[in-house]
Amino acid sequence: MSNQQQAYQRTLFDDSRYQLEGAVQSGAKWPAVLAVKPTVEEYKGYTNSFVRLVVRTNIDGDRNNGIIEAKIPVQTWYAIGEQIESLKGEDFKFEPIDCYERPFGRDKKPAKENTLMARIHIATREGRISIAVIDARLEGRVKIPFYFGTANTRCPLTAQGSNTDFTLNKTYALAWHRALSDLMPQAFKEMHEKALGRSTTTPKEQNGGDNQGSHSSGGASDIDDDLPF
Repeated sequence: MSNQQQAYQRTLFDDSRYQLEGAVQSGAKWPAVLAVKPTVEEYKGYTNSFVRLVVRTNIDGDRNNGIIEAKIPVQTWYAIGEQIESLKGEDFKFEPIDCYERPFGRDKKPAKENTLMARIHIATREGRISIAVIDARLEGRVKIPFYFGTANTRCPLTAQGSNTDFTLNKTYALAWHRALSDLMPQAFKEMHEKALGRSTTTPKEQNGGDNQGSHSSGGASDIDDDLPF
């Protein structure tokens, strides 16, 4: 077993029962899958928490090993639940949620800041609710909608959705979001503790235990703080 395989520890978020299953795409042998994973980054004693929506297209030879990924703030994840809750049944699509790659750590900035990486689309059409994660960097890449339906497939909540029963679709869409949301607080707590445990530096050490000049009350300042964003 490789070091990379040993380093990754599977969690409930990797369990197929918490994932969405889409249609088999052209060039794929298996259905596309959407997983939701909380993640905590650490940099010099600071943490950055976000939620990753990860699509595996399972298309042979697809870009980035078949992965389309969107990173969103924790608040945006809960906003998705509010969007689903507000759907009424008529054809409707929300404005897409733009997902940017933002720098975290002043000496770790990418070549281009705030790069648009993906968009999340939530819509209702003919009574079927869907969510899709679209690669914003490659226009022609596959766009896979994930629908909600009864739990009678290998991955539950994801049968391609009856277009005659919006209430059922919405019930299972909310069940998917709430089931994952129930796991989030404890998962973030554990990841935060592990991230800080890996840190070799703390904010206090960075500013010598003195908070002087670390925040500005307005206007430019000649004193740089140690914040990584």
